[in-house]
Amino acid sequence: MKLARTVGIVLVVVLLSVGLESDQSLALGRTERAAVIPAAVEILPLKLQGGEVVDIPWSGSGTIVDPSGLILTNYHVVQETGDWDTLAILVTTRSDSPPEPAFLAEIAAKAPRLDLAVVRITADWNGDPVDPARLKLPYVKLGDASVL
Repeated sequence: MKLARTVGIVLVVVLLSVGLESDQSLALGRTERAAVIPAAVEILPLKLQGGEVVDIPWSGSGTIVDPSGLILTNYHVVQETGDWDTLAILVTTRSDSPPEPAFLAEIAAKAPRLDLAVVRITADWNGDPVDPARLKLPYVKLGDASVL
């Protein structure tokens, strides 16, 4: 009985250490993190009244996937419930600081059954329209599954 318990404990330790090694090999290095962090955004649905924010019903995140301001997110983050009027996009300028309000956006595409959505930046934080070609935002390049 004592031998079986010892073998069981050794087996668990070995399996855990193998799992930890493979997780570490997937970890991003400093350079990769520095490239990805600025492309991560916070998305806030804003409820407005008289031009003022009166409620932020929830928050979510997304990833800029095109320098013109296209953001990939989950549909539940931007779901059209009637609880919000516009989407605020907060950008990450430093990894050790909270994201800062920068843009307003709209839903460009949605697939509710897949829980996916694409959001398009349309204006700066003051509501002035932006030219997507001039945004040149940091972004994460999407892969091509056909080359796997």
